Amino acid sequence: ELSFAGFINFQNAMNEDTPAVIQSLREGNVSSAMITGDNVLTGIYIAKQAGLIEPKKSVIIANHIRNDTIEWVNASDDSPAESPSPSTLEYFCHDRALAMTGEVWNYLLKYDPKSALEYAKHTHVFGRTTPNDKVSIVSTFVEIGEITLMCGDGGNDCGALKAAHVGIALSDAEASVVAPFTSLDKTISSVTEVLKEGRCALASALAAYKYMIMYGQVESINQVVNAYLSITFTEWCWVFMDGIWTITMAFSLPLAEAAKKLSSKRPTASLLGPHTLMSACGIFATNFLFL
Repeated sequence: ELSFAGFINFQNAMNEDTPAVIQSLREGNVSSAMITGDNVLTGIYIAKQAGLIEPKKSVIIANHIRNDTIEWVNASDDSPAESPSPSTLEYFCHDRALAMTGEVWNYLLKYDPKSALEYAKHTHVFGRTTPNDKVSIVSTFVEIGEITLMCGDGGNDCGALKAAHVGIALSDAEASVVAPFTSLDKTISSVTEVLKEGRCALASALAAYKYMIMYGQVESINQVVNAYLSITFTEWCWVFMDGIWTITMAFSLPLAEAAKKLSSKRPTASLLGPHTLMSACGIFATNFLFL
């Protein structure tokens, strides 16, 4: 015979720095979403606590598939909700947030992949997802050209960590084996650190590249002017320009430290992008105009 003694309440508390990290990512023009195996309502609650979903926004859940139709419900009271059209999601999500179950995601990806891509861009929480669902969601973002970062701490996150462009393990278990980065403090603050260091490495590498291009331009113009005036540099000038100056700048530019916070403007990622070409063409035009 059993006698009721009471309930035991377990709570997996959110890290205190999570809201600040999500806010930093938002200010850095980085979109964030949650992919969880937990109930979608649990995910929505944590997403609101973390600042992933603004408190003033109502949440609409793509909850089930009934008779080949997506059942949309309000997260607040489980009442039927208006079905958002993929073509009007930008307007629809102005004061509302979307959440979706793994069941609905698989249905959309199978029968209406075009709509799945549109919904994925505006969905903040994917709930009740299997490890394969996580891989599918991350792979979809990668396929449409989004630079994707995934962080997770369990064995069920391994596939998604490997599928993303950047994977950060938040534990020393299985996830740390497949992810290229492992967080030392086991919090998502490592996400902003990786992004800041990555942007710094990219910006400083391209800065060194642009310097070498502009140095070559300046030296070529100097040679033209010297030939016109029938003069030349001394040997020590050449030693300074081609040796000391060039080597010092080439090795010191990549030593730049990462910014203290993420900027909303990202560094260019193309060697022949507008930013790089304007720098190269600008120095040429400046020298040409003032000769």
